[in-house]
Amino acid sequence: MRVLLHAQHLSGVGHHVRALELARALATAHEVFMLDGGAPVPRAPIAGRFVRVALPGLRRGPTGLEPLAGGSSLANVLARRTARAHDVAVRLAPDVVLVEHYPFSKWELEGEVLALLDGARPHALAVASVRDIPRQTRHEAVAPAAYRARVAATLAARFDVLLVHGDARVTRLADHFADADALPIPVFETGYVVEPPPPRVGAPEALLPRGGRYAVASAGGDGELAFLAACVDAWRRRPRDPRGDDRPLLVFAGVGATDADLESLRRRAGDAPVIVSPFREDFVGALAGADLSISRAGYNTCAALLATRRRAVLVPDPRMSDQLERARRFEALALAVVVARDELDAGALDGAIEAALGREAPRHDVALDGANEARRVIEACRRAGPRSRA
Repeated sequence: MRVLLHAQHLSGVGHHVRALELARALATAHEVFMLDGGAPVPRAPIAGRFVRVALPGLRRGPTGLEPLAGGSSLANVLARRTARAHDVAVRLAPDVVLVEHYPFSKWELEGEVLALLDGARPHALAVASVRDIPRQTRHEAVAPAAYRARVAATLAARFDVLLVHGDARVTRLADHFADADALPIPVFETGYVVEPPPPRVGAPEALLPRGGRYAVASAGGDGELAFLAACVDAWRRRPRDPRGDDRPLLVFAGVGATDADLESLRRRAGDAPVIVSPFREDFVGALAGADLSISRAGYNTCAALLATRRRAVLVPDPRMSDQLERARRFEALALAVVVARDELDAGALDGAIEAALGREAPRHDVALDGANEARRVIEACRRAGPRSRA
């Protein structure tokens, strides 16, 4: 098959990373083209028949969407993206169009998504792809009933199938979308989409040349300097081991962190056992060898925690619609200790770190083959063909 994938990350990197893993699984057997118009995210290359198709770049700024590059208006960038998406779909004539997270969110990009689907119709199977907890966000400024009605109507009019990348043992679509059981298209739960096993487990030698035990703190998105600073402060307050066996905290900053951000964290750490690193594509390997993870509760980090079975402290970002609920589900399953506060409290974070370190590594039977299961579902649905529309 020829698959055309649309994914757009505007602030964090979650949608992008999940879409890349779906592309990686699909590219083992099919030809995959991925429309990409976000800030660069360092990732391992994808083997197989995979082509990245550039769109004019966008991000979410303090006042809304804004072009990545200066010199162009937002209206101009959106118009160029819409025309490009349509033209690519017409030229490629894909068998499958896979759209990440729309229509549950990304309404600002509706023009280009619908143009993409129009260009691929009527031949292509249209697949909507969404994370485990698709809740209305602050960017869909309508009443909850109107939100659900618009999502359901768009799925009915534009899509053939919905993939939900989660596991009912953790959470169900119906827990977060009240009309889930009445959706007008087939819904398939794939399990969590996780990165493939890392080729090397443990801290990068460039950060920890002599190996040994360590913990990690991480934040993948923008605007997380205050959170990482709180992690540094908490680690700095921990009592020193009298035997000199102070495990370091490896701090992995977000993809948008600047050199000045990194230096401010290093100054904050002082002489404490803290090592600060920019965003790295080998983070999951470092996580897999850690004694403890301290992080937000985004989809990709939590999926990686499920895959590596590391002890964890989750501090959900109150700005994100999905994180508090995901953290609560992990806490209920004894998969993490949670600090659920809008303002980080020193005592709460300190206590959570010690509580998590005192636990055994988590055990679970959550489904983690979401990318390959998504490929299998797409193949089966494509064989059945797109549903007819009146």
